[in-house]
Amino acid sequence: MDRNFCGAYATIITFHSPNADSGIPGGAAMKRDMIQIFTSFGSVDMISDIPSLEDELGLDTENIWVSRVWAYQEGLLSHRRIVFTKHGTHFACNAMDCSESSPNIVTECWPLR
Repeated sequence: MDRNFCGAYATIITFHSPNADSGIPGGAAMKRDMIQIFTSFGSVDMISDIPSLEDELGLDTENIWVSRVWAYQEGLLSHRRIVFTKHGTHFACNAMDCSESSPNIVTECWPLR
């Protein structure tokens, strides 16, 4: 099992899917609860970010994904993870973690070639 996760380019994790047939959060079969709050303070515009991946994992300890042993292996052994949650999508590797609502941190730190 370790060779599967370690050798994969990326592992897709569907954190809030109750079973293998329920689909990916954000897809047609499973809508997301992504709510971003926008507000202005004078000339400054602010928008809320979705919960971090660490917060998502800590917020939902009752989640079925947390209770499965193979899911622990997914998270621990995969070098790159694409995690779909009910709030958004996270991209995580051994060097960083960012969400789909993050600014262009990936292209600023690691320019695409």
